[in-house]
Amino acid sequence: MTPGLTQPRFIGMHAALAMHDLAIAQFGGAAGLSDAVLLEAALAQASAGVAGAYLHEFPFGMASAYAFHIAKNHPFVDGNKRVALVCAGAFLRMNGWNLSSEGTAAADAVLSVVDGTMSKEALSVWFRTNSRERPRFELRDFFSALELRLLDQYWKSTVMGNDARAQFRASAKEAAADMPVLRELERMMSEAEQRAMTSERDGIRGGITLLVAMHRIAEELGYEW
Repeated sequence: MTPGLTQPRFIGMHAALAMHDLAIAQFGGAAGLSDAVLLEAALAQASAGVAGAYLHEFPFGMASAYAFHIAKNHPFVDGNKRVALVCAGAFLRMNGWNLSSEGTAAADAVLSVVDGTMSKEALSVWFRTNSRERPRFELRDFFSALELRLLDQYWKSTVMGNDARAQFRASAKEAAADMPVLRELERMMSEAEQRAMTSERDGIRGGITLLVAMHRIAEELGYEW
């Protein structure tokens, strides 16, 4: 794929760290980054290019590059194989594809990479075989379909009773998997609360609420993350 034509959306350092935190929180393991340089090197492989062309085919070769090099570089204290798969899956979602297999078969594919029985090229073929194109949903389509009723409904879910608040917390956790910025906002809100900066905390909370509400509305409208 040549740069300048339908540019891929790549995964940066911050997003990869957020995905690792989420994977550890969900599946357990030791938190922490062993070597930032190794992680940066692994992430850079997907967007590497020569003479104006990418080295890896878009999108499956690039997804394979994320999984292969993160798993091989082992930049985290724990959870490297999980993060390798999560980053590859996230890259595909960001660029219009969903993994149709994220269970045991996907874990086995990454294990095969680690033990050397599956090459990066073979992993690319595996991703191609086990992915399906996501329905198109342009940003303008979302905003044209956005109704005040829905926005009001999900916004109020943060302040209307314990059940609604519990539902919102569950929605926020789900949204954070698709929108890493939410985890950063939650960290900022916690820090503001510790510093007793009430106005700043409430402003950040409002931003989180709006993003989570829009995430839920998008799902109701049929968007697949």
